[in-house]
Amino acid sequence: MPCVIVHVQFHQPFRLHPDGDKFLWEQTQRSIMAAAADRYLPVVRVLTGLTSQHPAFRVTLNASGAFLEQAETYSPPVIRALQDLLDGGKAAGQVEFLEEPYYHSLCGLFGDPLKKEFRDQVAQHRQKMKEVFGYRPAGFVNTELFYTADLANVVADMDYKVMLCEPRPDLQVDPPEERPWRRGIYHVRGRRKRPRDLLVLMRRRSWSERFLRSLAQPDADPEAFARELAQTDEDTVLLGIDPASDRSDPADGDAWAASLGAHLLAFIRQEQIRLATCQEAADHYKDLQCPVIESPQTGPKNPSDWERISLGRMASATQYALFGEIESLEAEARAAGGALLSQWRHLTGANHVFYLRESAGTADPAEAAESSCSNPAVGGQTDDRGVPGGGILHDYRNPYGSPAAAAYVLTRKLDRLQNSIRMFNIRKKTGQTAV
Repeated sequence: MPCVIVHVQFHQPFRLHPDGDKFLWEQTQRSIMAAAADRYLPVVRVLTGLTSQHPAFRVTLNASGAFLEQAETYSPPVIRALQDLLDGGKAAGQVEFLEEPYYHSLCGLFGDPLKKEFRDQVAQHRQKMKEVFGYRPAGFVNTELFYTADLANVVADMDYKVMLCEPRPDLQVDPPEERPWRRGIYHVRGRRKRPRDLLVLMRRRSWSERFLRSLAQPDADPEAFARELAQTDEDTVLLGIDPASDRSDPADGDAWAASLGAHLLAFIRQEQIRLATCQEAADHYKDLQCPVIESPQTGPKNPSDWERISLGRMASATQYALFGEIESLEAEARAAGGALLSQWRHLTGANHVFYLRESAGTADPAEAAESSCSNPAVGGQTDDRGVPGGGILHDYRNPYGSPAAAAYVLTRKLDRLQNSIRMFNIRKKTGQTAV
């Protein structure tokens, strides 16, 4: 009987204005958020209905600070719908939210071993969750489910109980499994080589992709999909979806939400499936002998590290150079504080670097990572019984038309911000009025 966790992500990135004298592209964000709301609202209403009608239903959500800010400004009904969903399922443990970096930021991969900026953005998100929902998450999901051992140890230090992760070829398991990621939930290796209490849930990319394909098919058979899922020999299956992702069209939000509801109802009816939240899964496995996940201890130090950790989404010299410039501005931005720090934090968002991907518009290099790569710990076996792997959880459509145009916009914003921060800090040091 697999433990199935349905994870629904709500994220809309901040987009930089192509004009040099404006920072955020508010008109575009307004129109995109309005269109996305046509997908969000039907999905949330379906989840709310299942929560109220079926005590066995469980769902895990995450909503980035970027998403919450834009929804509050441009689509308040989405916020109210999410509040109703949480209010209806919080008491019985049917609905949970996860914590994350506020700006859907890549700051968790900064070289700072103390992860100060990462901790601050997580705290900022925690405060936002308290303001909007009156809720304190116990689980954590990093941007794009990126994972390194040093980051996981910081998350454990912050007392989170469970963390989500994307499978990668270089991640290993001790002791080895007969098939990669069959258990689906693992302990973190601590700094002193001992397992930590933090548990890591591995997203089942292939199952998630098949789930999305089934949702989009007009003639899909939800009961057949549930029966197939129930027959897996995997202990824990984490299904990750993003309602507004470009990859999960059609544009008819009501039809897609209805299909989602039918599939989830089939999961509820299937006696061999046990739905759970991440917290419930962590509580169930915390005292069991889970394998330990092994990963290179530190974050990326060169372009090949970036490519490995990002599953190919950060593979160009331009991406590496510009992200390095953003990271190098951290100390000065934090010293400046205020609006300048806020603008710098916007630039740490993953989307700005992903827009620079030179292979944008081609097949995602992450698609085969789960099933075609071998896990060194298990002697080269392929994952998921040969089922083709899926793509990333959230796709990013470049609003500027080309990687070169996106690089130009990001470079201009970074240069202007760098000059503003340095002028501000100089004035502050010399006692002049900083304006």
